[in-house]
Amino acid sequence: MAGFQFKQFNIEQDRCAMKVGTDGVLLGSWCDTTDVKNVLDIGCGTGLIALMVAQRTKEGTKITGIEIDKDAAEQAQENADNSPWNEDVTIVPVKMQDYCPTEEFDLIVSNPPFFTNALKASDAKRTAARHNDSLSVEDIVHFAKKHLSSTGRLAVVLPCEEAKRLIFESIACGLYQKRTTWIKTTARKEPKRVLVEISRQKTDCPIEDTLVLSNGNNNEKTEQFIDLVKDFYLHY
Repeated sequence: MAGFQFKQFNIEQDRCAMKVGTDGVLLGSWCDTTDVKNVLDIGCGTGLIALMVAQRTKEGTKITGIEIDKDAAEQAQENADNSPWNEDVTIVPVKMQDYCPTEEFDLIVSNPPFFTNALKASDAKRTAARHNDSLSVEDIVHFAKKHLSSTGRLAVVLPCEEAKRLIFESIACGLYQKRTTWIKTTARKEPKRVLVEISRQKTDCPIEDTLVLSNGNNNEKTEQFIDLVKDFYLHY
C-alpha cells in the first residue's frame, strides 16, 4: 500500500494494521499543544499523531509513541526518522500496561481501539488495533492519572458511548472534563465520534462544541473542517 503524503511529512503504512484515517488527523489537529514539552501517544500506530504534534510544537519537544505491535512500531519509527523531527520523536514497542516512564507528560494523546464485544477481525494485528481487549478507556484514564504533569492534559478521539465511559471514569479518578467536540459527518446526522480533553485542573465552564465534516454536497468538506486540518492535508 502506498504511503500517505502530508504537507511536511510522509506516512508509510504497509506494515501497520490500522491505516491513516480521519479520526487520527482530527485528534492531531485538535489537541491542545500549548506549552507542552513532553508528549506521549498511546497506541501510536503509524506515528501519525505523534508527527502531527511534532509539527505543531517547538523544536526539542520530546514526543514518545508507544505501540503494542512490533511491526507497526518499527514502521512508525522509520516514519519519524524520515521526518523533520527525527531527533524529537521516539517510538517504543511496548504495551501501555508494561510501560513505566520516569517522566511526567504535559500531553497524552490516543486514538485507541474501541470495539467492545464486537465480532473480531480475522487478522490478528487488525483485531488488536481495533478492539479494546488489550487497551480500555479505563486503562487509559488510570495511566493518565498516574503520569500526567500537574498541568497535564489527556486528549482522545472515541465513539460516543466510549467517550461517555472515559468521562465517567475520569471524574471518578479526580480528573476534569475540559473540552468536548462532537463530530458529525453532516449537520443532520447524529455524532459518531467525540474529541475529549481531560485535565488535572478543574475548569469552571468546560468547552463543548460540534464539528461538521461535510456539507452533504458530493462530500464537500466544510470550512470548519478545512480550517482545522489545512496545515496537514496537501489539497487544502
